[in-house]
Formats: sequence, structure tokens, C-alpha cells
Amino acid sequence: MKTIPQINQKLDAEAFSRLKHLPSSYPRSFELLYNEGRTSLLIGSADDRDLEAYKRFLVSIYGGFEFVEESAIPSSMRIVLGLE
Repeated sequence: MKTIPQINQKLDAEAFSRLKHLPSSYPRSFELLYNEGRTSLLIGSADDRDLEAYKRFLVSIYGGFEFVEESAIPSSMRIVLGLE
């Protein structure tokens, strides 16, 4: 993943120029989950086609991801809620 520059570093406008394509007319979610030394990125959208566009956009910015389908309530939250 790309890193956010430190305050003393100059922002590389070209590297971050694609972020202008991030806005969407659909509600989206973006969460980082840390569990047992593993970091997962949980993304969501109110529209299936928008979710596919969101995934393509993130891959174009940060590189390859391994996408897996999750339930509407992620396993980490199911444990917290006592559903598992």
C-alpha cells in the first residue's frame, strides 16, 4: 500500500491525483480490521455495481488485493455481539 507522506515531505500530487475519483452517489464503507496479527480491509457499498467499481478503484491506487465475500456483519463483530 502507498503511505501517507509525513508533514515534512512534499505531497506527490501525481501519486494521489486518482483519489479525486473516490466520491460516489452511493453510501460506502471502509474499515481496517486488526485480528491476531492480520490486517483486513472491509469495504462495502449500497450498490453491487458501485462495489465492483470501488474494488477496481482501490486496486488501481494500492495494487493487488485478495477479495473475499463477507456477511453483512463481519466475523469480528459477530463475536463482539455474541452471535458466534
